[in-house]
Amino acid sequence: MKNTVALGAIALFCSIAVSGWAQPTITDLGVFAGGEGAAGYGVDADGAVAVGFSQVAGTAHAFRWTVQFGLMDLGALPGFTSAGARAVSDDGSVVAGMLDPFSGSARAFRWTQAGGMENLGVLPGGNLTRAFGISGDGATIVGYGYGPGRGFRWTQAEGLQSTGTLPGGSYSEANDTNYDGSVIVGLCNSFPGHAARWTLTTGWQDLGTLVSGNVSEANAVSGDGQVVVGYNNVPMTGPSVAFRWTQSGGMQNLGGLPGATDTQARAANYDGSIVVGASSSMAFRWTSAEGMVNLNTWLQAQGVNTTGWVLTSAEDISPDGSCLVGSGTYNGQSRAWLVSGIGSVPAAPTSFSMFRGSVFSGNLASLIQSDDSRLILRPGVTLGSQEAPIQMIVNSLSPVASPSKLEFFLEAQASSSNLTQSIALWNYDSQTYENLTSRPTTTADSTAGVVISSDVDRFIGPNLELKARVSYKAFGPTLLFPWQARLDQVKWRLTD
Repeated sequence: MKNTVALGAIALFCSIAVSGWAQPTITDLGVFAGGEGAAGYGVDADGAVAVGFSQVAGTAHAFRWTVQFGLMDLGALPGFTSAGARAVSDDGSVVAGMLDPFSGSARAFRWTQAGGMENLGVLPGGNLTRAFGISGDGATIVGYGYGPGRGFRWTQAEGLQSTGTLPGGSYSEANDTNYDGSVIVGLCNSFPGHAARWTLTTGWQDLGTLVSGNVSEANAVSGDGQVVVGYNNVPMTGPSVAFRWTQSGGMQNLGGLPGATDTQARAANYDGSIVVGASSSMAFRWTSAEGMVNLNTWLQAQGVNTTGWVLTSAEDISPDGSCLVGSGTYNGQSRAWLVSGIGSVPAAPTSFSMFRGSVFSGNLASLIQSDDSRLILRPGVTLGSQEAPIQMIVNSLSPVASPSKLEFFLEAQASSSNLTQSIALWNYDSQTYENLTSRPTTTADSTAGVVISSDVDRFIGPNLELKARVSYKAFGPTLLFPWQARLDQVKWRLTD
């Protein structure tokens, strides 16, 4: 491997040729301070936002994770001590979940960045609600209301409305809804219950079971509302198998992984062509071409480093199938995980230069892999107090001419937490840097990034160039000077 270094008045330029890079990646969504573990339940369309809960001292804390800022505690409303997030809209702006989710007085909630957390209340005569799903557009939330024992549908205009049940039935549960909230799926009737599909015009439709006398439940519906997935089992004794239902084909037995006795399909992508779930404590991925495969081994075959991970359940999938979220263990500890970049094409850094600051140690090779071999930078002279004393320019080439999605990720740490790390991408239309995210640094490795899914071409040069600027600036006292920024990996991912 050959490094070429050129020294100038204020810039250090490095160039290296690289090839080969695992395309999808797995991210530990982390836990709150003192946390015993975490579970992931929802992901947005881009893999930029994920939701779930982290257990701290036996109490559930709802979280919203973003690629820019990491883990955020959504808190709880007065009178409640815990919360769990279960679903997120496609744009990541609306979260649905439960307050005091494990108690007999649970309440469904809706959270937005602007309005915070809102208690959705209870159905008439009820004393408990739990929210399980949200429409892709974020306008409809569905769940279950105890007391009347009915599924509910919530919208801003109508509030909490019962979905009713099948004729002669005594129970219903709404588990998920499609992109625009026009289709709801769940469970209807008393024991044994049946998977069911609801629309405003038809009400509930019994989807039946694979075998007469069995129990079935629908856990999720595709974004287009055409595919329903869930599980079917023999009452009380099991085993259970996953199913996939369509109007034309009825209920299809997806089975389970070899030796599994409990298999549930938990989610489907927008057109229902990809199904994910859990099979006897192993996450699975299903397609008509590959059938049901263990997600752990499937990811390894894609080149993903899963060392230390056991993925036990896949709970949600993005509309395009490129991102998954779920639960598992990492080095034996309970963790929420996010897999992103399925079907994307990587772009490694091809060069970097220092606009402000200097290189203390490392080179371009330090930025290629997440391997703790870091490029360490120190602040330099600036022309004013508002300018960042570390500004690194990093370049690459896009392998896709007109991508539908562009992702940029930075794994780094700093010697002080009183620093701001900023990421900007060069806009080739305006010929300026577009500042996209800023966040406080951490003293241990953490990943920040941006996901662009609209007007992506503005960040692609005429010769497929890619350019980003990573900046660091102190906003408070630092214990050591000169402080350091320590970069472990920089990468782009592009989806055709």
